[in-house]
Amino acid sequence: NKDTILLPLFLKKENRVKGLIRLLSVAIRFTALIQYQARKYLRENEESIKGIYPGNKSRSTINPTTSMILRAFCGISIGWVEVNNVQYIRMTPLTHIQEKLLLCTYSTNAYLRIFDILERHLNLRET
Repeated sequence: NKDTILLPLFLKKENRVKGLIRLLSVAIRFTALIQYQARKYLRENEESIKGIYPGNKSRSTINPTTSMILRAFCGISIGWVEVNNVQYIRMTPLTHIQEKLLLCTYSTNAYLRIFDILERHLNLRET
């Protein structure tokens, strides 16, 4: 599988190499879980999803890949604005396809939880 290939690294400390490999292992497991849950949901509910096939938005599938699912979430942005010492936060609204994908992956509350965390911790900034 091309997702599991490790290219040569120029890390000198063994603990950093181990840490990176562990992080990549968790990422691979996470991507496999997303794909598994989406396919399981679609199969159990005898549904398909349309609009995530690259190059063919009218094609539907019951076997979406993780890259298809994640690509559907490109373009979501978060904005902070401060007006008269009042901070506001806004996130891009979800499309119908994004909402369906969150439902398929049993993550329907994830978007709201992210928004809630960001509202409670407005001092978070990109580093």
